[in-house]
Amino acid sequence: MANKKSDIIKIEDRVAKVLEILIKKSPNLVTRKELIEKVWQNYGGADDALNQAISNLRKLLNDDDKNNREIETVVKKGYRYKATIEQYDLKQNNKGKSKGLTTIILLIILSIIILFTIIVLSENTSIAPVAPK
Repeated sequence: MANKKSDIIKIEDRVAKVLEILIKKSPNLVTRKELIEKVWQNYGGADDALNQAISNLRKLLNDDDKNNREIETVVKKGYRYKATIEQYDLKQNNKGKSKGLTTIILLIILSIIILFTIIVLSENTSIAPVAPK
């Protein structure tokens, strides 16, 4: 369940596996038989365990609207994950951050070069004192 100190949610391995299968097969129906075979390897109490796993997932997903469920129950057949799935591309996001950081670093280097050039030129350009006439 959710930890108040962070956004990390702990999910039992089998519950997570059910969610993974539903998402991978979305928007197609996943039969109860398929879930029981893949997650519980036909364990004797798997039918009740599957019901509990779906219930836990609905709680985690705040899926409490019976008319508009993210996890749809197809009576006596199985389940379908209906929510929209968006994939977050960590590599793409990091490219944008990296490009911004590179630009900042280049601007700092350019500023240092300009400042150094101004200092060197001002030291080399000396105004000779003019002798009074």
